[in-house]
Amino acid sequence: MTIGKQRQKSVTPENIMRIIWAGTETISLSTAVHFDLFTHIANGKNTARELARTTKCSANSIERLLNVLVAMQLLNKDNKIYSLTPESDAFLVRDKGYYLGGMVKHGQDVLEGWKNLPKSIETGKSSFQFDSQKQGEAFFGDLVKALFPPNFAVSSAAASLFKKKKKELNKILDVAAGAAAWSLGFAKQYPEANVTALDFPGVLNVARQYIEQLGAQSQYDYLSGDLNTISFGKNTYDLIILGHICHSEGERRARKLIKKSAQALKEGGILLIAEVFPNEDLSAPLSALLFSLNMLVFTSEGDVFPISQYQKWLEEAGLKDFEVLDKLPSPFPLLLATK
Repeated sequence: MTIGKQRQKSVTPENIMRIIWAGTETISLSTAVHFDLFTHIANGKNTARELARTTKCSANSIERLLNVLVAMQLLNKDNKIYSLTPESDAFLVRDKGYYLGGMVKHGQDVLEGWKNLPKSIETGKSSFQFDSQKQGEAFFGDLVKALFPPNFAVSSAAASLFKKKKKELNKILDVAAGAAAWSLGFAKQYPEANVTALDFPGVLNVARQYIEQLGAQSQYDYLSGDLNTISFGKNTYDLIILGHICHSEGERRARKLIKKSAQALKEGGILLIAEVFPNEDLSAPLSALLFSLNMLVFTSEGDVFPISQYQKWLEEAGLKDFEVLDKLPSPFPLLLATK
C-alpha cells in the first residue's frame, strides 16, 4: 500500500443482513402492539416483571422483546426500567389520537401477501386484486380503520390551511371515502359544508361509524357504488378529495378519475390529491418504491407516480394553479389543483 494513500473502507454485508432481518422488526413491533406493551408502560408498568404479570406472559420472553424495542429506538432503558420515546408515546399508546396500532398489524398482514411477489414479478399480475368490490369490501373495511388516525390528522391540518386562506367550501365529495378520514377533517372545520361520501356499501358502513362518533352525521350524504362507473355529476362541488385512491387505480383509471372529478367541480373548485409520491426518476424514497411493489402484489393495475405525472394529468383535465402542501404531519405532500 502506498504510504499516505487513504485506506479503502472494507466491504461488509451489514446492509444486506439488515435487509434480511427487516421483517422480524415488523413482527416484533406487531407483537408488542398485540400485548399493548406501550400502553401498559404509559400507565406505569415499566419493568419486564410488571409487564409479564399484566400481560400473562413469560418475564424472560417479555424482557427479550423489550430489549429489541430499545434497539429499535422505540423504548428507552435505564437499569431495567423501560420508558417510552416521544415517538412511541405519540403513536403507539392506545386511545391517543394518532394511534398507529392498526397500521402495525396491517404491516404484518401485508408480509403474508408479499410471499406472492415472485409470482407477481414473473406474470406482472396480482394474486389478490383488492381493488375489486368482491375482495375490496372486506379488505378495506379493516384497513381504513387502521388508516383513520394518520389520515384524519393530515386532513385536519389541510382544512386549517384552507380556513386561513378563507376558502369557502359548501359541497365536498370524498371519493373512495373509506372511514371518511379525509373529509372529516374538513367537515369539523366547515360545519356548514355538506359532504358526500362515495365508496362500496360495506366500506360506507365503516364511514358512518366514524362520522357518528365525531357528531358530523347531519353533514353527510352517502353515494354507494364503484367509483369507476358511478356518476359524480357536473359543476357541483367546491372540493373533491382523492385520498390515497389513485395509486390503487393505476395510470389508466387514475387519469379517467381525475378527468371525471374535474368535470364535477364548480368553477374555482379544488381537487385535492393525497398520494404516495416517488421522486422524478423513481429512485427514492424507499417507502414509495416499496409501495409500488405493494400495488403489484395486491391490485390489478396500481402503481405510484411522481408529482409531475399528476400535474400532467391535471392539466389534461383542464385544471390549473397547482399547489403542493408539504408542511403537514405526513411523509408525503398533498397536491391541489383548481378548475
